[in-house]
Amino acid sequence: MPLKNLSLSIRSNSNAESNGIITVDWYSAKKRILYVFSLAIGGLTLTAAVVFIPLLHFILVPLCSLSTVLVTILAAKKLKAVIISGEGKCPCCNKTISIGWRLFSEKFTQRCFSCQRTVTVQVLIATGDDL
Repeated sequence: MPLKNLSLSIRSNSNAESNGIITVDWYSAKKRILYVFSLAIGGLTLTAAVVFIPLLHFILVPLCSLSTVLVTILAAKKLKAVIISGEGKCPCCNKTISIGWRLFSEKFTQRCFSCQRTVTVQVLIATGDDL
């Protein structure tokens, strides 16, 4: 699916509100499988590399193997869409808040770099087709 722009609401603890926009990349099943597969290959390569470390390989090989399995399972479950970028106005100081790369969530918190306050960001338009 192509990139999609979504409107959002930014609220402070004092219930002041402003608006913004984010760009979301929705991952297709093929893209998710390729990403998880590349994570697994990377983990297995790391596991193969630590085999050659004397004495520590008794601890590192099982640790890397287990980590590879856990990371790929978590990535397969969580990775459906990512927020590429976004911005909006801080409801407290009216400065621009930049939203960087993160896993997509309909509601999350973000810190304003100007006034250092935490604001709640909520996606306004996300239908069942979008998710």
